[in-house]
Amino acid sequence: GATAHTEELQELTSNTTVNAKAAIWNEGLLDLESRQDLRQQEAARQQEELAKAYRRDKVRHHNEDLKTKLKHEEEKVRVTEWLESNAAETVESNQTEAARVRAAQQLEAEYRLAALSAQA
Repeated sequence: GATAHTEELQELTSNTTVNAKAAIWNEGLLDLESRQDLRQQEAARQQEELAKAYRRDKVRHHNEDLKTKLKHEEEKVRVTEWLESNAAETVESNQTEAARVRAAQQLEAEYRLAALSAQA
């Protein structure tokens, strides 16, 4: 009886040790898996952050390009308006100048006519 009891105790102890080792091993595996999961989650998070940064950068560059194009368009409008205004002023001043020349020629012709009439 005592020997059987001792063998039974040893077997229980052995089983308990095996179970404890298995539990520690499983815990280690779970720990390893959870660390792997955390690493994967962190890698995914970093990848998402990089993707967001890339998209923000792309949008920023696109906005800068649009702003530059807008500045160029505004400058074109200003130059075009100036050219049109300048052309109108030039036409106006040419007409004014031509009118002055005609007026002077007319005045000269009237004086000549008056002088010729006085001589006659």
